[in-house]
Amino acid sequence: MKILVIGQDPNLFNKNSESFKRVKKYASLFNEYHIISASPKGFKPLRENNLFLWPTDSRIKILRFFDLLILSKKIIKKFKIDIIDAQDAGEFGLIAYILSRWFRLPFRIQVHTDVFSPYFRGASLKERIRYYLAVFLIPKADCLRVVSERIKNSIISHIAYRI
Repeated sequence: MKILVIGQDPNLFNKNSESFKRVKKYASLFNEYHIISASPKGFKPLRENNLFLWPTDSRIKILRFFDLLILSKKIIKKFKIDIIDAQDAGEFGLIAYILSRWFRLPFRIQVHTDVFSPYFRGASLKERIRYYLAVFLIPKADCLRVVSERIKNSIISHIAYRI
């Protein structure tokens, strides 16, 4: 299986970082494990065995969304990706969703925080937008990966409430 992960972690490009060591272990589970990371200018692609790390190398922060989209399309076509994974149910989830519809691929969302908590959406305008993206995207995902039982229960109760 070939998987494409869309997210943001500049530490991935440091072979001594915990992030790099973690994704290297994940890569052992797949034929190819591609990660695109929204990153500022200066990062270079990195490959180690079946792990492929792709920086957006964006000049302007606001354009990273489009850089992620364009780079993802190229990688999906070139490497014949089987599934798209998003680091969150926010902007990265939106990119994964768009790509999954274009290429008719399944997509998974990783949920690392309780996006349905009123404290989350009350934190800032950016978090409120991410909340609405999560409300839209989570029910459309083919698979969710949550980091805790509490987050799992929050998602189940929110989705059950909306049905």
